[in-house]
Amino acid sequence: RTGAACVSKCTQKLVSAHLHKPQITSIAEGEEFVDANAAMEQTIAGDYFKEGEIPEVLQACFDKKPLAASAWGAALWYMKHLLLDSKLVPGARFDDYGNLQHSAYMQLDGQALANLDILENSGGGTQGTLLGLLDRCCTPFGRRMLRHWLCSPLNVPSDIEARLDTIEYLHTNRDFVEEAMSYMRELPDLERMLSRVQAEARKKIHGVMFNGAVQKGVENLLNIMDNTQKLVKACRRINKSLDRELPG
Repeated sequence: RTGAACVSKCTQKLVSAHLHKPQITSIAEGEEFVDANAAMEQTIAGDYFKEGEIPEVLQACFDKKPLAASAWGAALWYMKHLLLDSKLVPGARFDDYGNLQHSAYMQLDGQALANLDILENSGGGTQGTLLGLLDRCCTPFGRRMLRHWLCSPLNVPSDIEARLDTIEYLHTNRDFVEEAMSYMRELPDLERMLSRVQAEARKKIHGVMFNGAVQKGVENLLNIMDNTQKLVKACRRINKSLDRELPG
């Protein structure tokens, strides 16, 4: 059996209720969908984490939650199959879903995002969506952060009030906003640049190198250092602008 035929009706119902148009890919039990011990061994062998320190949440799965660890093993196999494991796993963030339910942020599943037209409309575009209405970002990393904020709305009243106060300030001080945006438009996407350098570094560790790769890696690193200085200068300019705008 392949695809959705490998998934029980109960699981299909659960997936459909929480994800928007999910793609189901079948993987073989045992070899690809491994048990908890094999998942831990493959994670350690992959050397994904600094000094071999497995994130606390993931380690807890290996120690006490074998089903969750097995699911992680399946996800790891799939990332390996796509040759994305070395890019995605080292920088991944692992959270306990039980703790997330009581966190400072609301958790919206795929169906909720789709039904409320948060990120996409029924045609796959952004017209008429909350993202399309609010997106005035001038940088790609700002746009990614906005998407994250929309998918995880604030849940604590004091945090909501603080954000509203900030929005009110920005709305009534358009000159400062325009000045800050002019600085930020000059900034490169450091987040993506760092991800590429990290990926190149892992290729070196695993012996996957090509002609000129070392030189390219050094050039990328120097470029990041130069652009980091630009970021610091932009932050200083914005701080000076704030000092002029804010009383006292």
